[in-house]
Amino acid sequence: MPPVDAAALLRVTREHRDETEACRWLLERVLEEVVALLREARLGAPATALGASLHLHDGAAFRLSLGQERREGAFSADHHASANVWAGLKEHAEALTLDVRARTLRARSGRIEPLDGPRQQTGTILRLTQSKVTHLLGLPLRAPGRGLLGMITVEIACRSAIGRDLGLFSGALGLALDELQLLVDLAALSVALLPPALAPAGPSAESAAHHNTLHLAEQVAPSWAPVGLVGPPGSGRAWLARFIHERSAARPHPLTALDAHRVTPAELDLTLRAPGTALIRDVHGLSVAAQGVLAAWLDDPGPARLIVTTTAEHDLGAILRFDLPRRLKLWDITVPGLHQRREDIPALVCALLADELGRPQAEVSDLLSAEALDVFTHGAYPNHLKDLRAAVGWAWRVAQQQASSAGRPLQRLRAEHARRGLHHLIPAPPAVLDQLRPGARALVERAAELLTAETPEPPRHLHLLALAEGFVGLVVAEALAASADPAEAAERLGLADQVKVGNHLKTLRAAEEKLSRLAARLHEPTPPVLARLHPRRKP
Repeated sequence: MPPVDAAALLRVTREHRDETEACRWLLERVLEEVVALLREARLGAPATALGASLHLHDGAAFRLSLGQERREGAFSADHHASANVWAGLKEHAEALTLDVRARTLRARSGRIEPLDGPRQQTGTILRLTQSKVTHLLGLPLRAPGRGLLGMITVEIACRSAIGRDLGLFSGALGLALDELQLLVDLAALSVALLPPALAPAGPSAESAAHHNTLHLAEQVAPSWAPVGLVGPPGSGRAWLARFIHERSAARPHPLTALDAHRVTPAELDLTLRAPGTALIRDVHGLSVAAQGVLAAWLDDPGPARLIVTTTAEHDLGAILRFDLPRRLKLWDITVPGLHQRREDIPALVCALLADELGRPQAEVSDLLSAEALDVFTHGAYPNHLKDLRAAVGWAWRVAQQQASSAGRPLQRLRAEHARRGLHHLIPAPPAVLDQLRPGARALVERAAELLTAETPEPPRHLHLLALAEGFVGLVVAEALAASADPAEAAERLGLADQVKVGNHLKTLRAAEEKLSRLAARLHEPTPPVLARLHPRRKP
């Protein structure tokens, strides 16, 4: 193998300021060196497949992964095997290899440790052998004065080598570990400066409620137990499902999301029989036929990992066929609503804005003023993360429009921008409320408060919730009347699905009916806003 050009590697790693690009570059270079090694050892047969992963900190899951197929074969990751490599790195403090077929851990110094004990279960060994992964190479990620930051694992599948002596490979690999480790140590100078969170943008874990949720998710992820995510819509259940999928043995395969209200029995059966994770949203909405497919799958489980979502208001035992909840044996995880984790909102706003702009979070934090974060933190979000994302997006657009009108660059998102973003969630134009007498206006405002409340009101307030529905109709009517583009106004109100091409008049008529019912209940005349909407409408 040619010697490593240390100066060139150091220069390249310093040039990669973006954490994703730096890590990807590092993994690609390691894979290139391993490919050269396989060719020298004459093990680069058509059945060789490679993959590399970067792990940061003790016990952390895959933060960034790069799968790279060589000719034929498949890349496969295994959480338990990686845990054994990490334990070996901490014990030996040097590069090592895990020989799956021989069930041994070989350190760079030549020391061999058997893995027949409880640290490596027989089931894991068999799964790895069946998936053709025969070796895991572990390289410690070190930095001066920082100790062990993490590791890089290279997974090597050699189908042509199964059934033959793999000692040749281990010996050839040992000759190259010094140069591979030099490559990693040089790149660690850049990786050590990366922020701690390289995971995909998602809910922060600052609050105790969400911290407990993530802890349970990490516990259940390595197993194949079906998981039930219980929480309100918009609380991040889909994100948590992907969080579990990325840390499970099903990770090399796709996560397929299905809507229980729309999925056909054939589509559900096909998904459950394919490798990967099947996510059934709102499982309480499954048809009787689809429930039969799920019951048949439980009789003969396929290779899919099952995750379902539902809400606390739906009792699966009373909705689904009588035997399904008992047979599913769901590991229930409660997903807290946004009002239960307000301390997370500043970090979430930063992550959502970074996602909106396609920029790293470290750069976005300077664009948010403390006053704007305070406004977002104390806002009302009936649809939880969905509303927060919408509010952040609208606040950014308002700030951009103001800066563009003033002919100056946008510097920071201020409190007024955040308030405008929140206003777009449930707009309440004062001009509309002025059409009602003060007593009636107070009742409508109370109904609006109930509509935006974060916790359900007792049953005695149901009549006020009906008024709140009428209030929404009033707002929709005003927004559509004031807008030159009804479709844009409907999208602003979250009604884009209802307002298709040429269909906005139907939505407007429904809004008028709600408004008329509201006025009749309040013993008030219909506000003159309707006259403005349809000046030629017959009485």
